[in-house]
Amino acid sequence: MGLGSRTSIVALAVFVCTPAWAQDIEGVHVPDAVLLDGTRLVLNGAGVRRHYFFDVYVAALYLTRQADTPEAAMAAPMPKRIRLHLLRDVAAEDMVNESLERFRANASETAYAQLCDRVEAFRSAFPDLRAGDEASVDLVPEGTEIWVNGWLLTEIPGEDFQEAVLKVWLGDGAADQRLKQAMLGRW
Repeated sequence: MGLGSRTSIVALAVFVCTPAWAQDIEGVHVPDAVLLDGTRLVLNGAGVRRHYFFDVYVAALYLTRQADTPEAAMAAPMPKRIRLHLLRDVAAEDMVNESLERFRANASETAYAQLCDRVEAFRSAFPDLRAGDEASVDLVPEGTEIWVNGWLLTEIPGEDFQEAVLKVWLGDGAADQRLKQAMLGRW
């Protein structure tokens, strides 16, 4: 095998096997890996949530293995994390209304009805958020944990709820398709 062939194989191996690297997005450091419940999660992708002309937050998706489709991300083993770094102040009501809209946009009437009480628990957990705040949505075997600035706000049970939460960012009805693509590592 010639040097050119070896170089091509090495380059391909690096491309295929390399996880997303730590990056700075809008001045926010996004680490290439985090620990959750003793498990190392790798950065799958990250981007900025834009609403009209405003940059609202930097979102990062962390998984146990890389996934470039919503289905692969949902099928990835637990745990999983969606990390948000707020770029501007966001009233709890605004964050909640956006989330409720996304839950409804990504679920059938029947599925949404089954999630309703847990969506309400999710909705009532969020405080007003300020620029610089860090929020995490952790999907662990016991359920979904909502953290803000290192404080656990609520734990919500159910795999169906975990799928619904992932669809807020990765579903067909995601509010920001560019952010969805970025979180899937397609930037």
